[in-house]
Amino acid sequence: GFNQAAEIARPIARATGIPLDTASLSRTRPTPAQAALPLKERHANVRGAFACTRDLSGLRILLVDDVMTSGATARECARILRLHGAAAVGLAVAARAVRP
Repeated sequence: GFNQAAEIARPIARATGIPLDTASLSRTRPTPAQAALPLKERHANVRGAFACTRDLSGLRILLVDDVMTSGATARECARILRLHGAAAVGLAVAARAVRP
């Protein structure tokens, strides 16, 4: 349903003039919530859970997310984007969870 990251990315795109693309990268299978998993299991949980439908050759991409905990989801998304030709992948997050 609601895509918090897209809502955060919209004003960033407007302010910078960077095109917003919410369709080229998508989740291809449901995964258990990362927050419910131990840190060591989070990367395996999202491995292969995303796909890119576009050639990104030479593009510099800025991923936008609402909350980053372990970084596993961002790392997997960046891996997929690089496999599709992205020259660089940066990350902007609204909040960073820290371990107690």
